[in-house]
Amino acid sequence: MDGGMINEEMRDKAKRLAVIAVLIVGYILAVKYILPLTWPLVAGFIIAKTISPFVKFLKKHLKIADGIASAIILTLVTGVICAFIIAIGILVYQWVHSLILNRDTYENMVYAYADNIFFQIEETFEIKHGVVKARVLDICKDGADSAVSSIIGSSMGNSVDIIKQIISIFIAAAVLYASIVFMAKDLNGIDNKKHKVFLLGELMTVYDNVISIVKVYFKSQLIIMVITAIICSVTLLILQIDNGVIVGILIGLLDALPMIGVGIILIPWSILSVIEGKYFMAIILFAAFVVCNLVREIIEPKLMGDKVGIHPVVTLASIFIGYKLFGVIGFILGPIGFIIIKIVYEMLYGSTNTLDKNQILE
Repeated sequence: MDGGMINEEMRDKAKRLAVIAVLIVGYILAVKYILPLTWPLVAGFIIAKTISPFVKFLKKHLKIADGIASAIILTLVTGVICAFIIAIGILVYQWVHSLILNRDTYENMVYAYADNIFFQIEETFEIKHGVVKARVLDICKDGADSAVSSIIGSSMGNSVDIIKQIISIFIAAAVLYASIVFMAKDLNGIDNKKHKVFLLGELMTVYDNVISIVKVYFKSQLIIMVITAIICSVTLLILQIDNGVIVGILIGLLDALPMIGVGIILIPWSILSVIEGKYFMAIILFAAFVVCNLVREIIEPKLMGDKVGIHPVVTLASIFIGYKLFGVIGFILGPIGFIIIKIVYEMLYGSTNTLDKNQILE
């Protein structure tokens, strides 16, 4: 009897492992082979669901059709995004133009700063003066020459491919725009049919749960990013760093990126400060790094609570695996894939066929 129970338990575990394996393989195949063909439709549905409250608002107050309301909202959003991109482009152009006009001044500043660092390194490790500088300049020159040659060669050899890519982008953008309008128009119909069409209800449940988790995650990251930016900005203002507020905001933005944190800036900066003999600055920068990490460790669990329920090690592993499988976009697709697989598994083996949004992945 006991042996039979053990065998039954082992068969159940093997079955569950097989289901997990099938879900993982299915997700990888879907992302690699189906998503590239259908991404405008998938993105169209997601965007249509996102703007649906605004579409309903316009429909209610202006008495217009869903398609027209969605087209208006989408046009306004596209206009705002384009205006933002243009504004950023203008700022970047002005910054580059200023660098070009004051190139000699900036070059002298960089060379003087670099000479000081090279001198400190040579003094510390008792290296002959000028050896480190010469070696670093040779490496930089070789790297720059190689990069320029690669860019020129690739741009000349792939001009036809670039034109094809541009055409493909325009076609995809047109399909995306049309799919958003049509999806927004028919969202009510999709909701009404989700319990009648095969697997549509389950897919909508998975989508709603994933979106809920993603919203919680990005909300928490935004709050932490703002706090980190404030800490870094105040630190740099105390140290009287030029454009300290702007640099602090940029460090805060880096902290929100996957597998990148404030340490990528503050740690090397602290080390360089030690090499230069600026020990007070090094201590303050390192203290800011410690404080930012403590803030994340304390605040992140409180903001996210049990709604996401993914251990940081699992998150890191899913990001790395996603990157290896799908490239840069894997930073997003990896964790989302883990969430989808876990939700579907819970739907298959949970007490019900649907999940409460407040009990996701607990």
